[in-house]
Amino acid sequence: MSRTRKNHPVNFKAKVALSALREDTPISELALKYGVHATVIHRWKREALTAMEQGVQASVKKPHRSRGAHL
Repeated sequence: MSRTRKNHPVNFKAKVALSALREDTPISELALKYGVHATVIHRWKREALTAMEQGVQASVKKPHRSRGAHL
């Protein structure tokens, strides 16, 4: 008998990842609290960090235009 995979909503993943990023609660406790395997929480945490790094890099790479300066 096979188990079906759980599909968690994005807002749930974000909530769990933010809890893991705070590092005030061990991952094992978060796994019990949210009913998700610790490995999954580690993966969501890593994915959240990567997304944040990419977001910061994208905003830094945008050329800065000052107001009122027309060339």
